[in-house]
Amino acid sequence: MRFQKNTYICSVIKKTIIMESNYRITVIFKDEVIREEFNTKEVAKMEVEILKKLFPKKFMSGALEERGERWKVIWVLAN
Repeated sequence: MRFQKNTYICSVIKKTIIMESNYRITVIFKDEVIREEFNTKEVAKMEVEILKKLFPKKFMSGALEERGERWKVIWVLAN
């Protein structure tokens, strides 16, 4: 049930335009890790902030990464 709720939240916030995903978030909860790719930096950053507000007691950390030769962390939100 927990995974389905998180997946629903991610799919509601994502843009439906088909583009190359240049940004990725990694959100760490106490009992699971979520990794999703996004088209824009603003949407990805907003997703991390929303997940922190929705799950304040379970949220541990979230990172925003940018695609290059390798994924590079460009922003972090910690509890």
